[in-house]
Amino acid sequence: MASLSVAKKFRDGESVETDWNLYHELTTLPPKQFAALPIWGHADKLNRSEFLLLAERQLQTRAALASGLPVSAAGQPGSLDAQLAALAKAKSWIGEGYAETRGLFEREIRAEIVEAVDTNGGQPLAIAARRKLINSAN
Repeated sequence: MASLSVAKKFRDGESVETDWNLYHELTTLPPKQFAALPIWGHADKLNRSEFLLLAERQLQTRAALASGLPVSAAGQPGSLDAQLAALAKAKSWIGEGYAETRGLFEREIRAEIVEAVDTNGGQPLAIAARRKLINSAN
């Protein structure tokens, strides 16, 4: 029933501090393991934005695995997750020591992309447009 109390906290807008080491651990799981993960079991250690991000990424991973599309721990080729993983690699933000830096940067980028999509009338950004936005925030 812990998931019900966490869901209530999310609905009530109560803040949960993200455990960045856990976030890093979950985002680097192999795709099949990540797809099977009972994500609500970790909700009490993730801020609402990181929890929702992981839940969305898990759905995308499950869909990719079901369709036979290529997928890695970094996400599908060309996806925002893959672009952010490439940036983290380029910046050497690898490992638990950089989990918070990487997580906060990704949170900011995702918020800017949502804003850009809204400005663009709800149309998703192309890969090049996302790359430009990521590079400008970098």
